[in-house]
Amino acid sequence: MISKYDAFIFDLDGTIYRGSSLIKNADITINELKRMGKKIIFISNKTTGSIQEYFDFLIKEGLNINRDEIINSTLILKQYLSENFIDKRFYAIGEQVFINEI
Repeated sequence: MISKYDAFIFDLDGTIYRGSSLIKNADITINELKRMGKKIIFISNKTTGSIQEYFDFLIKEGLNINRDEIINSTLILKQYLSENFIDKRFYAIGEQVFINEI
């Protein structure tokens, strides 16, 4: 199956980690896919963690990844707002991490 695909998308929450712990062998799997030259993308729909926080956690847990391989819903929202509402002002209501990110 691995040779059939050039890239893999992983949900972070509950797939790569649970709580504050990496899921067993997630680091081995990701690092092997990267060693094989596969493109890896991590996604999260949570707004309670910044991309930098995800990156720092995954690096600390031994994953050989790049920061730009992580996408979360806040990043997508920022891109959407900057492309469609560049001259508008918004008042954000949410967790402080979310507000800081946007």
